[in-house]
Amino acid sequence: MLRLLVPALLASAPLALTATPVPPETDAARMSSIYGAVHDPDGDCQFGMRGEALRVTVPPDPHVFTGSVAAATDNAPCVWRDVEGDFTVSVRVSVPVWEAPGPEPSGGERYIPYATAGLVVHAAKLHGLRLVWKQRATEEGVREGFYCELNRPVRYDGPNWFDKDETGPAYLRIARTGNAVSFGWSRDGKAWTDREAEVDWGRRVKVGVLAENTARAPLTATFDRYTLVQPKK
Repeated sequence: MLRLLVPALLASAPLALTATPVPPETDAARMSSIYGAVHDPDGDCQFGMRGEALRVTVPPDPHVFTGSVAAATDNAPCVWRDVEGDFTVSVRVSVPVWEAPGPEPSGGERYIPYATAGLVVHAAKLHGLRLVWKQRATEEGVREGFYCELNRPVRYDGPNWFDKDETGPAYLRIARTGNAVSFGWSRDGKAWTDREAEVDWGRRVKVGVLAENTARAPLTATFDRYTLVQPKK
């Protein structure tokens, strides 16, 4: 009887050693792993992944970010996560340049047509930082460039515009060390133009990407090469 059992056990061994196939990672899981959780107050934006690149499409209705988050008008889509302590975050962002954003404000008289896409840090109500590529409609035409907005309280004396008349994909970076923050942009991810400010943030903040749109055309922003690192404790 023992002689009969040994060949039977050996024959079944390869079946026992065969690994169960691992199901492919979903786009939602990849987005959560790389960028964080979706924040879409109006539930009308689209989020998609192509490999590690995130695409966010914002409809032409006004979607803006003021930093209050809970406000009814604070409805811009974000993908972010909670971060505690010091960090460095960077991303490459690409947004198609408008051909015809629309000559009139799209939200009554509240908004001049503009669109942004880039990095966001939200510390508390009206506290935080947006570092974005921005285009807006003016009487002279569409103005483009890199834009930073630090919500109070901060100490920063520089202009908001880094460089106008710049188009195409670009890298953005924000680094926090205690109450000191540096932020800048780069064309190749190697040579950076940085500025610095002092902030009064708590240790825990939300960090990620956002897109805004008040134009009469939908906006699709693409984010890739995203990194968020913290010093080892």
